[in-house]
Amino acid sequence: MDWLCIQNNVCDMLAGVHIDWELDWKGQQNRKLVKLFDAVEEAEPSLCHFQNQWAVEYLAKEVFTTTRHIPHAGTI
Repeated sequence: MDWLCIQNNVCDMLAGVHIDWELDWKGQQNRKLVKLFDAVEEAEPSLCHFQNQWAVEYLAKEVFTTTRHIPHAGTI
């Protein structure tokens, strides 16, 4: 699976767990992040090889930060 496709999946999953786009990353509820990380690993098994989900967190944080700065991003 290519990188852009993985990023798009993560973006969709961010919306799916109802991330609060008004808050920064550290302000997000832990239960939503756990749900997100588990969903990303299930959809993208290649990311399971990294200990403590650090790769999933890094990617999700990057997509969140980038998407958050686009007007009306993250809303469906």
